[in-house]
Amino acid sequence: MSDLAVIINSYNRKPLLEAALQTLFEALGRVPEAWVVIVFEAGSTDGSREYLNQEVLRRPPGALQVVMADATEDTGFSSGVNEAWQHAIRRHPKLRWLLLYETDNQIESSQPLRHGLQLLRQQTNLGAVGFTVRKGDGSPAGYGCPFPTGWHFILGPQFSCRLGFDRPRVKQAGEVEGSAWWFCDVVYSSPILIRRECWEQSGGFDARYFPFADCDVDWAWRANKLGWRQAVIQTRAVIHDNQARLSNWSANRALRFHQARFAYLARTRGRAAHLLKPALWVRHLFEFGALSCVAGLRPSLRPLAKQKWDLMRSVWRGYEPKSPQNNRRLT
Repeated sequence: MSDLAVIINSYNRKPLLEAALQTLFEALGRVPEAWVVIVFEAGSTDGSREYLNQEVLRRPPGALQVVMADATEDTGFSSGVNEAWQHAIRRHPKLRWLLLYETDNQIESSQPLRHGLQLLRQQTNLGAVGFTVRKGDGSPAGYGCPFPTGWHFILGPQFSCRLGFDRPRVKQAGEVEGSAWWFCDVVYSSPILIRRECWEQSGGFDARYFPFADCDVDWAWRANKLGWRQAVIQTRAVIHDNQARLSNWSANRALRFHQARFAYLARTRGRAAHLLKPALWVRHLFEFGALSCVAGLRPSLRPLAKQKWDLMRSVWRGYEPKSPQNNRRLT
């Protein structure tokens, strides 16, 4: 029986998937825990399904298992992770750890996994452990953030990033075999090691309100309310780089971000979140006006201006669609 389940959500990024699996299996081969890799295949049409079927045959029996989404199934990121976990626990009821690993991840050694599992065993209040990550060219990539606030949302993601509001507060809490670690409010799910008790007590990802964006932010907040903390281990062996290969999930990234961030603030701040709407409307108006002024000279900016217009119109509904059956409300 396996102790560790690795969960991957696959959708139309075959080149990334191939590299992710190759480095993952090499790292897992040097981890003492028994493990299983479970891929939720969300309906790819780029050859990913066929590749996975071949990999199942090439790997040791049971090492790689693929859950194929059917035509009626929710294929959102959160639903895929939750479904893969249910598949894992049915077949491996004594699982202790969960590793969320994405197709744009690579792991160059087993050390991060071994250190992460060791830290989870040592610190019983830790629900999850992530890692510092870098891009393929060696430059640092984001690994987490503080819990978002209303002010961050009003300023917008780009401005908040420039001001450093989304940067984790790094204060070393200790070391694990010479590698520094520190607490972090939110560790992104790429990759992250999770204690089974934390995942089950929190109920996993909220697929209804956070099908894609901010699913890890919302989950971290709910786990924190239950008393679980998250930490990050410093390493250079973990990569998070999509190499500009965006899947169809990314097509509506801006709208999904705003929907999810408003839902998060509605959950954490209650009705006070609605007081942000006028300021958000002003931000979208300013962005739309600025982009419209230069779109005549740069036609490539017209879709972005249209995006800001749509956000400006939908902010009063919490960025939800007009259709009543799709309207989701937390407050």
